[in-house]
Amino acid sequence: MATNPAQSPPRLLFLGTGAADWPWNDPPQPLPAAPGAWRRSTLTLADDAILLDAGPSLPDALATFSVDPGRITDLLLTHTHSDHCDLASIAALLAARAGQPPLRIWSPDPLPGLALAEGCVVQRLRPWETIQCQGYAITALPANHHVEHDVQGPGTPLHYLFEGRGARWLYALDGAWLRCEVRYHLEHLSLDALVIDATIGDIPDDYRVFEHNALPMIRLMVASLRRAGMLSPHAPVILSHLARTLHGSQAEIAALVADQGWTVAYDGAIIHLPTTEVSSS
Repeated sequence: MATNPAQSPPRLLFLGTGAADWPWNDPPQPLPAAPGAWRRSTLTLADDAILLDAGPSLPDALATFSVDPGRITDLLLTHTHSDHCDLASIAALLAARAGQPPLRIWSPDPLPGLALAEGCVVQRLRPWETIQCQGYAITALPANHHVEHDVQGPGTPLHYLFEGRGARWLYALDGAWLRCEVRYHLEHLSLDALVIDATIGDIPDDYRVFEHNALPMIRLMVASLRRAGMLSPHAPVILSHLARTLHGSQAEIAALVADQGWTVAYDGAIIHLPTTEVSSS
């Protein structure tokens, strides 16, 4: 009997875990094989069907980790910075999906370069809107991250709250802190997992703390969320979007957060999220 996707527990494949300072245009040859030694632009695939972001590393990541593009039904963009929204990579994904139903692309900002492209349907998604997708109710939440936009004014970066498949989890890349209104939105919920921006290492005074998290900031937020019951006591905290120049090796990062029990994502990591009974209605 075929499994109902809506009943399968969430599965995350981290296709890329790097911040924008990795030299994707000049990669070493061959690429380092050790976990975390090479990080592609931040890309995450949920349940083989929902792609979060589409930066310049997407074609390589799909090939490296043997992802079937035809199974991807939706692309959720967190924001339109080039390391998260690369039109050439999206075009390559559409070409690889030829013959499949149109890819639904959800974007917080207009994408004029894709407005007339074949093989996709571009839909604008604004903060606090909820869509139904692959057994989830997915709510767009405003993020604290600066995005310029040429015509429409400042861009609108988003985090995504997933509810369904027996779990409730927050995907919070890019951004610094959780905005106050997001905290209030989560006040009567309990997250089963948190995927969070960890661009900066154990550096409390880096200038990027105004739009990216350092590890001390994450410690404070996680402790507060757990104390308030908004993050389950044993809910995994998964770090991604790691800067090459602000972190050490995978082992060094893991050692810094070992006392917290957090998981440091790396390219190719597969994480199955814990489940509870969560309604997606």
